[in-house]
Amino acid sequence: MKILVVDDDEMFLAMMPVFLSAAGFSDFTLATSAKETVRAIVRSPVAFDLCLLDLIMPEIDGIELCRWLRNEPGYKHTPILMVTSKADKVHIDRAFAAGATDYVTKPIDAYDLANTIRRSVALVGPTATANTLPSNGVDFQRAVHLQGVPRLLDYKAAENYLLVSSRVGLLSTRIFAFKIRNIGKIFARSNSEDFLSVLTAVGIAISHSLKASEYFFAYAGEGAYVCVARTRTDINLGRIEQDVNRFIRRMHLTDKAGIPIDVHVYVGTQIRGGLVRSGRGAVDAMTIAIRKAEEKANTEDTDEETKAALFGAFDVRWAESRNSAKIERSQRTGGTDKPKVH
Repeated sequence: MKILVVDDDEMFLAMMPVFLSAAGFSDFTLATSAKETVRAIVRSPVAFDLCLLDLIMPEIDGIELCRWLRNEPGYKHTPILMVTSKADKVHIDRAFAAGATDYVTKPIDAYDLANTIRRSVALVGPTATANTLPSNGVDFQRAVHLQGVPRLLDYKAAENYLLVSSRVGLLSTRIFAFKIRNIGKIFARSNSEDFLSVLTAVGIAISHSLKASEYFFAYAGEGAYVCVARTRTDINLGRIEQDVNRFIRRMHLTDKAGIPIDVHVYVGTQIRGGLVRSGRGAVDAMTIAIRKAEEKANTEDTDEETKAALFGAFDVRWAESRNSAKIERSQRTGGTDKPKVH
């Protein structure tokens, strides 16, 4: 595994080879600035498997460096761990917004760092290789990376964001989820390009509808998106749901053949961060929020089917009644609807 470590603190850099070697990592490159990092990236014939970036550095800080790396070929999914002594919400939010996978605070524990590195690489690896994809090229159940969607994190990064944020408090946090109606039917009729276009369009609609809030969200697979918003008051999710669906309708989504794709999104109930006792509890709350959105989508779909069945039965009975009336009138008038003339 090739590891890149960037920090302007020479003492910290001197310690890192000891930490990494003790953890079983022998292939690492050290850089003291963003400029040295760029040279290391350009000179390396193979992309680094993981990057450790100091957040506070002169000239170009770790935030800008992280953002630059995410735009470089081969580094879209590379684990980037932000290493810093800053543990406040502002720096945490800036790091994840720039594309950080995780956030490690100094002073560093060698054992914890080694576990974080192994966990990050192990989790990113399967996504990058895209094993066992179905015939249309998209895994329906797994989280996929959607490009060009503001404030969208990879799902694992969203989990890490909550774990890190829990250290400074989740009191002003709300967790909720979105679910696309009939996503299984949309997936079955779509090729990979059409399906990813639908997921991206919904992501853009969600981002647009939440633009007045401080938030991150992630695609979780199976047409579900989970959102983490910073607010001390409850969010009007009914209005958010209306805004999202209004935005989607304006897109006039179609497949490559020009056939319209019916897309409707439901929002589940929100979970208050103040009710969560730990970072792991916050991650579990993401799963609960997704389930709530799925339950609402399923309930609404059932209600729509019931209404359709009732209206269908009414239409049949009305048609039968109308037909019977015609037959009776015809019999009374001697086979014609015109009244007899006396």
